[in-house]
Amino acid sequence: MTLMRMNKAKRTILALYCTVFTFIVIAQTPGDNIFNSSIVHEVNIDFEKADYWETLLANFDKRAELDTNIYIPCTLTFDSLTLDSVGVRLKGQSSIGHVGQKKPIKFSFNKFVKGRFLDGLKQLNLNNSFLDPTMMREKLMLDFLNENDLPAPRCTYAKVSFNGDFVGLYKIVEEVDKRFLSKYFGNNDGNLYKGDPNGTLRWEGDAQWNYYDNIDLKTNEKANDWDDLIEFINDVNNSSVDKFYYNMEKQFNTSSFIVQWAANNLFGNFDSYFYLPHNYYFYHNEETDKFDWITWDVSLAFGVFPFVSQEKAENVDLLHIGNNGKNKPLTANMLAIDDYRNAYLNAICSYVQHDFTEEKLWPKIDSLAEIIRPFLPLEPADNQMYTSEEFEKNINYDMDDRFGKYIPLAIPGLKSYITNRRNYAMKRLCELKWSCAKGALVGNDITVSPNPTTDEIKVEFSISEPHAETASYRITNLLGQIVFEQTVDFQSENTAQNFSFQNLPAGLYILSAGSGCLQQSKKIVVIK
Repeated sequence: MTLMRMNKAKRTILALYCTVFTFIVIAQTPGDNIFNSSIVHEVNIDFEKADYWETLLANFDKRAELDTNIYIPCTLTFDSLTLDSVGVRLKGQSSIGHVGQKKPIKFSFNKFVKGRFLDGLKQLNLNNSFLDPTMMREKLMLDFLNENDLPAPRCTYAKVSFNGDFVGLYKIVEEVDKRFLSKYFGNNDGNLYKGDPNGTLRWEGDAQWNYYDNIDLKTNEKANDWDDLIEFINDVNNSSVDKFYYNMEKQFNTSSFIVQWAANNLFGNFDSYFYLPHNYYFYHNEETDKFDWITWDVSLAFGVFPFVSQEKAENVDLLHIGNNGKNKPLTANMLAIDDYRNAYLNAICSYVQHDFTEEKLWPKIDSLAEIIRPFLPLEPADNQMYTSEEFEKNINYDMDDRFGKYIPLAIPGLKSYITNRRNYAMKRLCELKWSCAKGALVGNDITVSPNPTTDEIKVEFSISEPHAETASYRITNLLGQIVFEQTVDFQSENTAQNFSFQNLPAGLYILSAGSGCLQQSKKIVVIK
């Protein structure tokens, strides 16, 4: 009997060991068990010393002076798995300014135990949803990028405790490191750069140390060879108009960058290169011998930024560069090339037609809200940035807040932002004379028969936008007075409509017909 119990215990221990070993070491793709789960993970951080909080704060304050990040050991319980001697530190810029203990955190799983991973990952970030009453902005945009197969970290949620005491609901965000590079690009030995705090990509000369203050080399630090980046920055800034396109195509994955650029614009992610030039990674892909752009830190998406009003956030120009392009030479010079400008506008079109829509995003918002809602009232008052009531309100409606003591801050509602931003984007595409179906609007495809006519005409034209639901028709006389007007539904991109106007006097008239961005006119003659 004792032997049977011992064997059963051994089998139980072996099964548990295999489960833990699998979770730590051999995830099919690093991070899948964490990020593909629909649950809110439970994370408990046990500190051995009573003054752990003071130590974390002091270490964070020392990082600039020491030019390094200081970790302290903790025992981490992630769901049912416990790991000792895990490195932990505080991180962040503005987000660490929250007065409570709910500050952003970074884990290093092999800092004190070499060769150890959690679900195949060396590091993880815990973000605190600073300036986001919904706690969904970052999650929604990162999911959007990943669903469109764009290189960006994954994101999920965790209930986080210190020494068993609940601190708050956090977002777990994947680290951009060699394991991330292997997952997305199939290689990881190339140079990985991070643009921060002011990674403009402006030409500062051919000495690499001129760029050290605003760009960091994150891999191959011992070799410290920046020649690839210097060549790229030189070509961005100093290529002739004739050579710019060739040089970019030779060195840069422009197609991936352009669709990320379009997404950042639509999502109002001002804390990025398209507005404030930082928060990106730049990887020299060994397989293609080209640079790949990686989006990073989208926590203020959906139009949150100091001094940016809700109206400005929802209506920022699709072609926004700012400051005459001096601080963003990459996007400024790309917009001057028709092929890149057209590809960018087509990316905007694709998103507003298929992905950046109420039908796609509103259900995701509702689903995420349902998952995280129960945890919000449980946060200690000292750590809670926003109330449950503010969480509910900001899903649909705008809120006013402050950045620091004195800077006013508008926080657009998630759903209202999507509606208003998409409507603006479609309107702006029309102003730019850009058709999502046809590109630049040129020529005149409308046909009218018979013309001249006595009392009946047939109007045919090709619809410009596949998502348009109606076609409008208007006839005006030479004084500009409307004498006939009608809107009709249609089912296909090519529409034909018959009109009868027996009481219309003889004369010369202007017929306007259109749908979406395409509005076309034709003279018609009525004879009696």
